[in-house]
Amino acid sequence: MPRATLRRMSLTHLTLDHWRSLDLPAARRVAQEAADQVGGDVTLVETVEHLGSPLHRARVERHGQEFALIPGGTVSLGFDLDAWQPTPEQLVDYADSLSQGYGHEPDLKSHLAELLSPRRTVTLATVLMAVEDEKLTDLPAEMPALLAARGLRMPSADEWEQSS
Repeated sequence: MPRATLRRMSLTHLTLDHWRSLDLPAARRVAQEAADQVGGDVTLVETVEHLGSPLHRARVERHGQEFALIPGGTVSLGFDLDAWQPTPEQLVDYADSLSQGYGHEPDLKSHLAELLSPRRTVTLATVLMAVEDEKLTDLPAEMPALLAARGLRMPSADEWEQSS
């Protein structure tokens, strides 16, 4: 089951670019602001290298559950199928898969078009997303109400994709 996201969270100014531009003490202050907004405690703020640049990672604990701070902003998501060209090896591998009964489309691009979301630009709010998956304690249809009772919600498909 996907991870839960806290309902109350508004750091509208916090984009990934802004988050990356902060020094560590400023990142700690932002993490504390996020924790304060949801009645939680900051458990981690650290800086790691990501794609050749520093990236802060922050975690907030609330009611015994740990959440990661995911900056918002305008982001590109999805797969640009028109710009992608499969390698000859990928084409052979897909043909082999088809011959073994895997795959449902006649060619690899069609197969990926069925499985992957299209390239798009979206604007997302900053969220705190649970670090651990939720345990399924009831029927899947009942989980949104169970999460809501704890001040949580399911992440949207775009929030989930951005956080991955």
